[in-house]
Amino acid sequence: MFPKAEIIDERTIDKALHDEICHGLVECFPEEADFFTDHRSWHGSVPCFSVVLRSTDTDRLIAHAGVVDRNVHVGKDSIRVAGLQNVFVLPSHRGRNMSAILLTTAMKEASARGMDLGMLFCTAQLETVYARANWTRADSRPITCTSDGHDKPLPGKNIVMIYPLALRILPDGPLHLQGNDW
Repeated sequence: MFPKAEIIDERTIDKALHDEICHGLVECFPEEADFFTDHRSWHGSVPCFSVVLRSTDTDRLIAHAGVVDRNVHVGKDSIRVAGLQNVFVLPSHRGRNMSAILLTTAMKEASARGMDLGMLFCTAQLETVYARANWTRADSRPITCTSDGHDKPLPGKNIVMIYPLALRILPDGPLHLQGNDW
């Protein structure tokens, strides 16, 4: 039996759930353990909601995705993106389609909240995980982020992927994240 996805508003996440999410992030990304031991939002980009999956047997948190609500500029347009962050499925639960349940639930909720497009940043080894859930690589275009108060190009190691919601594709023009990546 597949676990039911639970959507949790950021304002209702208590310390116990925060600690559970951090523990899962540390288990899945041990190279980032120093950060994830106490934090679960990159560059201060706090999610507006999270999607979690719990084991039907133990009630243990087994998967998580955070969604940042951000207006970004694309050319002359401003669009509202659902920025996916801190996605994990515990190693003991991988290979069971958990990520698809997690990602689909997150994007359905983002659509219900009126967001225009899903967007995430990943590395090459994770691209196929997202592609299986109908995320596509964004086209090659200039992408600017803001770090420490200065605009700079998004680091080249990042692959930008999008998910259609109200918009099917990114509008034309350079992309400015109006903050740092998430």
